[in-house]
Amino acid sequence: MIEDGMIGGWRTDGLGPFILETAATDRQVVGQAGLMIFDTRDWTPSTWAKAGSHAQPELAWALTRPHWDTDTRPRQPQPFATGRMSVQRSTGLSL
Repeated sequence: MIEDGMIGGWRTDGLGPFILETAATDRQVVGQAGLMIFDTRDWTPSTWAKAGSHAQPELAWALTRPHWDTDTRPRQPQPFATGRMSVQRSTGLSL
């Protein structure tokens, strides 16, 4: 499950990705976004403790394929990642 792999950063560093859901009543998961720690030796998700001096905080996001929005026709935008990232940027700057 997507949530299982996301818990490590929250437990050790107090930060990590949030699950992005639709606002509809069926609450579909559409991706993840948040402040994450990457190990610069191989650019894999990590924690401050594991990566040590190679830790690099990043604003990261990923959307499931149906929500990539490759349609170029004008329509109402769905700012799943941008809304969450503005909150995470503020949080990250306070670290």
